[in-house]
Amino acid sequence: MVSLLKNLDKTAPECNKLIKVVTSCLLNSINEFEEGQKVAIEEDIIPLTMKLLKSSLLDKNEDETRLFLFLIHSLSEFELGRSHLSQPKMIQVMVELISSDIKDSTLESLLEIMTSLLNEEIKITLVQTNLFQTLITIINKKFCDAGVKKLILDLITLTLTNSKLLNFT
Repeated sequence: MVSLLKNLDKTAPECNKLIKVVTSCLLNSINEFEEGQKVAIEEDIIPLTMKLLKSSLLDKNEDETRLFLFLIHSLSEFELGRSHLSQPKMIQVMVELISSDIKDSTLESLLEIMTSLLNEEIKITLVQTNLFQTLITIINKKFCDAGVKKLILDLITLTLTNSKLLNFT
């Protein structure tokens, strides 16, 4: 299934339907079978999904964006998925996406994923990526609903609370 996503021809007429079917199958196998998650991760589903998410955001394809966000969120619910999503390169991709011009619902999903990944190593990575300056800019300059503002403030608070970052220089 992962190789199907890797080799998709986005110009093919039925590509959108195929993406939906393959992504749904991946979601089922990841959520139902630990082995399915392991195989998908070994075949680089996380970097691929991030790449496809970026592409769907650029194309303004909301259906695909939701599917890919849901897949990433599902992967973040398991230790193996969290460990791969927590890699600095994947964190940087999420920070870049948060920094881009995205809808509140997409921003909300990414913030929820980031919050679910929090541990001491991730907290340091988040600070190093300038995520918090970006989030403060979003609050100050972008009109976003109260729920998104609350998630932003929660992420900042959770990162700094009970953290070695309070001593970070």
